[in-house]
Amino acid sequence: MHDFTASVAMGDRRDKSAAAEARPVRPLQLTETSLANLAEKYRFTPAELRVLRALLEEAGGVRAVAQTLGVSSATVKTHLHHLFQKTGTRRQVDLVKLVIASMHTSTDGD
Repeated sequence: MHDFTASVAMGDRRDKSAAAEARPVRPLQLTETSLANLAEKYRFTPAELRVLRALLEEAGGVRAVAQTLGVSSATVKTHLHHLFQKTGTRRQVDLVKLVIASMHTSTDGD
């Protein structure tokens, strides 16, 4: 029998990834107000905002966003590149962190 705890302690990546896959990813719930504030602050286009919303709500990558929006992966990548430029981020995870931080900031004053 395979001991999961021992294999994790010993660095068995297969078991770690299996454990990560078992954890559900919860999509980020955005309010229209928080999205409007972000769009105004960073001057997002409607298309960029749709990509950002899909990225956050679907908790998926470029392919998932493209499929959700009915556009090509190249189109999503172009909009992501523009989002990165406008926000000063370089990766999707940094963009998500920025959105989460700005959501907390906007709700602190409410």
